[in-house]
Amino acid sequence: MKLLTHNILMCVKKGCTEEHFPLKIEVVKATQVRSDFNEGFIRNMLSRLHWPALVMAGRDVNLNIPPEMPATPDEAFLRALHDVLFDFHIEEGTLLCRNCGHRYPIKNGIPNMLLAEDQVPTPKTKSPTTTNSTSASASASTTTSTTTSTSTSTSPSSPPIEPSDSTATTSTSNSTSTSAVPPQENS
Repeated sequence: MKLLTHNILMCVKKGCTEEHFPLKIEVVKATQVRSDFNEGFIRNMLSRLHWPALVMAGRDVNLNIPPEMPATPDEAFLRALHDVLFDFHIEEGTLLCRNCGHRYPIKNGIPNMLLAEDQVPTPKTKSPTTTNSTSASASASTTTSTTTSTSTSTSPSSPPIEPSDSTATTSTSNSTSTSAVPPQENS
């Protein structure tokens, strides 16, 4: 596991909602694997890094990372950062949640973030209104696909990914039923 990967991982165990990032790294085996340096890529990554988490990870694995990112990083700094993010590999170890104590094993460089069924947070349920709108939308899609051949690109088996609210589903349903009406010719 690279430290870049660690910089986005957090505990997802049910009930663990505070101080679940960053995870503490317990290294059993780590290696250095050289990779090509790409200055443009590293510069783009700077704004995406959670610097305090990287500093804590550095402490966990005995790497010296400055507490603050320089305002104008030079090439030497970027090369050192590349070595930390991409060339330092944790092959075996554990990621430990500092809040709940849950351990995620790292085997062959891959962190296993899977949880037992009783540890998985329950998803938020949708309101009955949203469910009915989705069903109406699916029904309208089915009717549309049998009525006109041009709307077959709307698959009745694939509902919207996650509508932000019931209005989005309703407007989809309205546009679908509108497309089912054949165009009128002007005389």
